[in-house]
Amino acid sequence: MKILKAGRESMWRHNNMRVMLAPNTICNFSCSYCINAKQRADKSKFISKEALELLMQKLSALKKEKYNFNIAGGEPLLYPHLDALFDYLDNCFEGKVSASISTNGFFLPKKQCLFSKMHNATVRIVISTHFEQLSVDGYINILNALDNKNRVLAKIMLEPGKLCAAKKLQEFCEVNGVSYFMHALTLEGKLQPDYSEEELAFIQKYSYFEDEDFFYTSEGAPEKIHCFSRVDGISNTEFINYKGMYCSAGFSSICMTAEEKISQCFKAQKKVFSSEELDNIFSSPIICPSDQCACPALFSLPKWLTPEDAPEYIKNKQHCL
Repeated sequence: MKILKAGRESMWRHNNMRVMLAPNTICNFSCSYCINAKQRADKSKFISKEALELLMQKLSALKKEKYNFNIAGGEPLLYPHLDALFDYLDNCFEGKVSASISTNGFFLPKKQCLFSKMHNATVRIVISTHFEQLSVDGYINILNALDNKNRVLAKIMLEPGKLCAAKKLQEFCEVNGVSYFMHALTLEGKLQPDYSEEELAFIQKYSYFEDEDFFYTSEGAPEKIHCFSRVDGISNTEFINYKGMYCSAGFSSICMTAEEKISQCFKAQKKVFSSEELDNIFSSPIICPSDQCACPALFSLPKWLTPEDAPEYIKNKQHCL
C-alpha cells in the first residue's frame, strides 16, 4: 500500500505555522534515555536574545492564520531569555498563537508566575515525567503546588518496570482533573524492547493522539484511514513511508536549536541561522529525507506525491509569504 497523501485533514485546509524551539541545552536531569544527550553535553549553548528577536520578527511578518509553538530543551525553564520569549508570543502575533512548553517540571512551582502574565496567548505546560530522576511522589508534590492545573498536560513516560508508578500518577491526575497520556520510550527510532506485554497494552490504551486522516492509494480506489497514531508509525515502519514525498515543512514549519541552527524539520539539513537562510526556508516545500516523521507536532503536516496534489495555500504562494 503506497501513500497518496498524509497528514491531519485540518492541516490541508489551513495556512498555519509550526515552530519548534529548543532554546537551550542545559538540563538539571541526566536521563539514561535522553534523546538530546549529545547536545546536553555542552551546557553553554542557548539562543541569543538578538537571534530570538529576529526569528520572531520574520515569523510574525508571514501573517499565518495561526502559529503553534512547541518549546523544549534541554530544560526550557532554564532558558535565560524565557521572559522575552513569552513576551514575543504574547505581543507579536495578534493573539493567533497556541503554545506548549515541554518541561521535566522540577522548576514549575517557582516559574508558574511567568504563565499568568500572558494576556493574548496561553502556554500549555507539558510535564514529561522521568521516574529515574524524580519519584512519582515528587511529581505529585509539584502538581499539587501549581495554581492552575487546567493548563497542565502530564506526559507520563512509562519506563520499563515502572508501571506501578505510572498508574499511581495516572490515578492522581484523574482525581485532580489533570490531563495526561502515556508515552513510550524509543531506542534508535524503535520502541524500547524491554517492555512487557502488559506495559505495551497500557501504553496503547492511554497513549495520546488527535484524530488523524491519512490517505492511501492501492490497486483500487483511494482508501481513507482514520486515527493512525505515531506509535503505529514507530512500531511498523513498513506501514508508512514518507521518504521522497513532498512535505509542507518549509511553508509551514521551522525548527531552531540552541546552537542557532535552523531547518524545516528535524530530519532536514540544518543551516546556520541568518536572515537570508530564514527567507530560503520559507520559500518552498521539501522532499522528505526520512521514512519516519520524527515529532508528533510535525507528524500531521501535509505530505503528498506530486506538486499537483499540494494544499491550495502552497499552490497559491502569495497566501504563504
